[in-house]
Amino acid sequence: MTRHEDPTLDFLRSVRWARAQARRTDLRLQELRASATRITAQITGMPGGGSDLHRDGLRVALADMEARLTEEHREALEREREVSTFLSRLPDAPHREVLTLRYVNCLRWPQIREELEKVGLYYEERQIYRIHGNALQAARQLWQDTEEEETHEDSDSENQDQ
Repeated sequence: MTRHEDPTLDFLRSVRWARAQARRTDLRLQELRASATRITAQITGMPGGGSDLHRDGLRVALADMEARLTEEHREALEREREVSTFLSRLPDAPHREVLTLRYVNCLRWPQIREELEKVGLYYEERQIYRIHGNALQAARQLWQDTEEEETHEDSDSENQDQ
């Protein structure tokens, strides 16, 4: 299986991508607010002034961007919950911990090592890589088992419908 064909890893990484999209939207919203403040000041020569038409247009744009940001944050939190729930089903505690720190908390390897040390787990970074690799294999097996269960349940419900 190549990296591009790994649905388990894609699922785990989806938290990071959802958070990144929310951050990009948040930055765009900040830029839009700053631009709205500059434009309003330029229109009237005074901060906070401007014509009602321009202010209304800016308010609408800001409201749309804020709604989008709220939705993206909601999606990121939902994805984080889904990944956390999935990882909680792994039977091995070190596997759960390393994958949670890496994919839910979005930490880098040195940060993972520091977090593990805080709870009394002292591993070399190389050992953390090994635990991570084994944890990914366990997660892939869990993913496959889950898909097989869902497929079996779908075929059972189809048979009952007939």
